[in-house]
Amino acid sequence: MSFARMVSFRSIRRTAVAVTLALAYLAATPKASAQFGGRAGFEDAFMPDFLSRDVSLFVESLGLEEWQRPIIESMVMDYKISFDKGVEQVKDEMSKVKDSLGGGHQDVMKLIMAPIERWTEQKNRLRDEFLENIKTQLSEQQVQRWPKFERAIRREKRLNSGELQGESVNLLLVIRGMELTPTTLAGLDPSIEEYEIRLDESLQSRQQRIDSEQKKIKDAMAANDQQAGVAAQEAIMATRVAVRNTQDAARDSIKAALLQLTSEETAKAFEESALEKAYPKVYRNDPILPLFASAKATEGITPEQTTALEELEVKYVAEIPDVNARLRDAYREDEPREPRRRVELMIARQQGGDAARALRGEADNIQAARKNRDEVYDRYRKAIMDILNDEQKKQMPNYGKGERIHPDEAERIREAKAAGGHTRQPGSSPVGASAPADRSGKTRKEKAQGEQQDRLRNAPNDPGRGAPADRPQGGGNRPPPTAE
Repeated sequence: MSFARMVSFRSIRRTAVAVTLALAYLAATPKASAQFGGRAGFEDAFMPDFLSRDVSLFVESLGLEEWQRPIIESMVMDYKISFDKGVEQVKDEMSKVKDSLGGGHQDVMKLIMAPIERWTEQKNRLRDEFLENIKTQLSEQQVQRWPKFERAIRREKRLNSGELQGESVNLLLVIRGMELTPTTLAGLDPSIEEYEIRLDESLQSRQQRIDSEQKKIKDAMAANDQQAGVAAQEAIMATRVAVRNTQDAARDSIKAALLQLTSEETAKAFEESALEKAYPKVYRNDPILPLFASAKATEGITPEQTTALEELEVKYVAEIPDVNARLRDAYREDEPREPRRRVELMIARQQGGDAARALRGEADNIQAARKNRDEVYDRYRKAIMDILNDEQKKQMPNYGKGERIHPDEAERIREAKAAGGHTRQPGSSPVGASAPADRSGKTRKEKAQGEQQDRLRNAPNDPGRGAPADRPQGGGNRPPPTAE
C-alpha cells in the first residue's frame, strides 16, 4: 500500500488509528521506502543507539579495567531511560496530531514527520552526550583507542543494514572463526587495520547518503512521485555498492596476506568462508560434494572406483569456482538495479498484462549463469552415478525418488513462500501453501511478523506497548559484538 492511499482513508479526521498506522508505516517498518525499492532508515529514529549488550564491546574495544565495567553499565542504563522518555514524548505529540489532520497529503506528511524530525535531532544529541561522558571515564591510554572503538561500534550498529549480497559480511568474524595462531594474527594486523578503516569510511558515506536522501524520499512519498523516490534510492544504492566493493577488495587482500603468512589451504579456507557468508545465494548448499562423500562411502566400493571418484572430485573442485563466480558476478551486476525494478513491477501490476510476470522473474544474466551451473551439477551427478554399479546406486541419496529439486530452486521456493508469493522468482517455480519452519518451529513469515511487532513497541501513539527490549538493530541474525 502506498502512503498516498493510506492517508486517503475517510476516517483520518475522526480517529487516531490512522496516525498509529502512519507512524508504524514510517518508523517501524521498511514499507515507507520499499515502495521506491529499498530502505531509507526511517525506523532508525526509534532504535536506541546503545543497548546493555554493548557493554562488552566497550570493555573489549577500549581495554577497560574490571572496576570500570559497572560504571559503563550504569551509564548505559541512564541513556536507555532518557531514550525511552524521549520516545514517550514523541508518542504524546503524535496523540495530538489527530486534532490537526486535514488538507492535502503534503500537510498530513508534514504533521506526521515534524515530531519525528525533532526527536531525531534530540536522539543524536543524546548519543553524542553519552559518548562524551564515556570519554571522561577513560585513561589516557584508553582514549588513544577511541578511534578503533568508534569503528567497532559503527560496524556493530550499521554493518547489518545492507541490502546487497556481500554488503554486510564481517570479515573480522570470519578471521576469528578460523582460530589462527597469535603469530599469524600479528602478521595480519596491517591488512585488518586497512580493512577496518576503509570499511568504516564506506559505512559513514553510506549513512550520510541515507540521511541526506530521506527528505527527498519523504517529499516523493507525499507527492506520490515514483521517479523522484527511485532516484533517491538509487543514490543510496550507489553507496551500498561502494560498501560491497570494499568488502570484496578486502577479502582478496586478506587472502593474499594469508598466502604469505600461512598456506594455500588456509588462505582458501578463509576465502570460501568469506564468500559463503557474503554471497549465500551462490555458495551455500553445494549438492555435489556431499554426493562424492556418499559415493565413496557406499558398501562394496572398490579401490578402482574410489580412485575414479577422487579424480572426478579433483576436476569438480577445480571447475566449480569459476562457475560460481559467474553467478556471483551476475548477482553483483543485477542487485543494484532492484529499486527501479521494484517500482517498474508495481506499475506493471497496476497496468495488468504480462509485463509484471516478466519483471517477477530473475534477470536474464542470472538465469543464464544459474542454468550453466545446474548443467555442471547434472554432468557431475551423472558421472558419479556412472562409476557406481546398480547396487551401489541404490545406496545414494534420492535414488529412485524422482527428479531432484536443485538447492537454488528450493531456496527460491522457500523465499516465495515466506514472501507470500511476491518474491522475485521465475514464473515456472512451484510455490507451496506454507513457508518452512525454522528450528523453533516458526515459519519465516511468522518470525518476520514477530520481529515487526517488536519494532512496533516504540512506534508513537501505540497504546499499551512499552519500549523495546534490548535486541539487535537492523533485523536478522546479528553477530556478537566485535572488538579488536
